[in-house]
Amino acid sequence: MEQHAFTGGVIPGGLTTEYEIRFLICYLILKIGQPLSKKQMSEVFMKEGLVNYFEYAGALESLLKSGHIRVEKIIGFDEYYAVCDLGIETAKTFGDSLPLTVREKAVKSMHKLLTLKRREEENTVEIEQVENGYTITCAIPDNGADLMRVTLYVPDEESAQRIRRRFLNDPILAYKGVIAAMTGDTKAVGELVSTQLEDLFDEE
Repeated sequence: MEQHAFTGGVIPGGLTTEYEIRFLICYLILKIGQPLSKKQMSEVFMKEGLVNYFEYAGALESLLKSGHIRVEKIIGFDEYYAVCDLGIETAKTFGDSLPLTVREKAVKSMHKLLTLKRREEENTVEIEQVENGYTITCAIPDNGADLMRVTLYVPDEESAQRIRRRFLNDPILAYKGVIAAMTGDTKAVGELVSTQLEDLFDEE
């Protein structure tokens, strides 16, 4: 008899059985090709409404106990999981049985999350509350110095967070825009259009 999961927060077409959730976890880690943390997978699954959180946590624990996945490393308080041979076999055997939309959303959303994380590590954004508003400083480090450091004043935190997301979307595009504005030499900068990642972190 099929074991049904709690469906709170799950969108139509999301996963509603514990077995499917286990398959998805193994599939996602294998597809991404690197260890993923509980927090990262939870963020993706909850944002996309693919599974119920409590069922996800239970499925993750079951996979650890059964030897489908293992703790590969611990960073801070986060455990990062890799798939074992049993998990790889499960992902290859049952992964394609999951709805295509679920698989695509999970993989695409995880790539977005990892891209943002990498850009947050490579670049710096500082938001500070000041009188009557906020300042946001965006910087691109380069060999111990700053390739660019720009500080802007905005009236509210929402505006600061919007600038943060757009800067991390494409820091080099922001750099090109500043150079173009300051030099007036748009030919040297190239076409100032968003990259394919522009819509990845915009507000929904």
